[in-house]
Amino acid sequence: MSLKTFWLTLWLALAIAPSNADGRAKTAKGGDLALKVSMFNDAQISDGKVAAAESVAARLFAHAGIRIDWLNCGSATETGEERASCSEAAFPEHFEIRLRQRSLDLNESTLGLSFLGESGIGCHADVFYAGVEPIEQEAGLSAEAILGLVIAHELGHLLLGTNSHAVRGIMRANWKRQDLSLARKGMLGFTENQAQRMRVRLESASLPAGPLGASRSR
Repeated sequence: MSLKTFWLTLWLALAIAPSNADGRAKTAKGGDLALKVSMFNDAQISDGKVAAAESVAARLFAHAGIRIDWLNCGSATETGEERASCSEAAFPEHFEIRLRQRSLDLNESTLGLSFLGESGIGCHADVFYAGVEPIEQEAGLSAEAILGLVIAHELGHLLLGTNSHAVRGIMRANWKRQDLSLARKGMLGFTENQAQRMRVRLESASLPAGPLGASRSR
């Protein structure tokens, strides 16, 4: 992506890839529904930047009535219990985000990749940091803010499932100048319809399996 064309369209190329998939916790205020997220900082971004990005994503989900409980995984001080919890991703209540410097086979304009199976169910997403910093100045947002927006977008894919790109809001496939302007004002987020669908998904996790309830997808 050339910075000369940035304001025409910011192509995030936030994609969905097929999958065979059927710490220390920090809690952000939100609704009664909680989503646990294991955060693996493979890109070795500073703890401060990761925490700031998590706060941005958590605020977006809080506005949708969902609390995010973060597990910061892979640290040197991580206990065995924390390590086990970090690896227990389960749809729809526990997802995994891996922060990577860059994709090995996608161009640098791709900032995120969610892994969904044919059923539209998945628990894992990658977020690529190399594409964030080049657009920081042009977007008028900090790298941490952009990273948080991308994390929220990918978590949205995991909760909403296949074909979850939208014509407006944070789930747009590409963010244009007006979207980044809304983001600077804290006004780029999930639509009410998206928020309701995500809450329904999370509520299904607490229902008993069987004919009278919804089976939990793993």
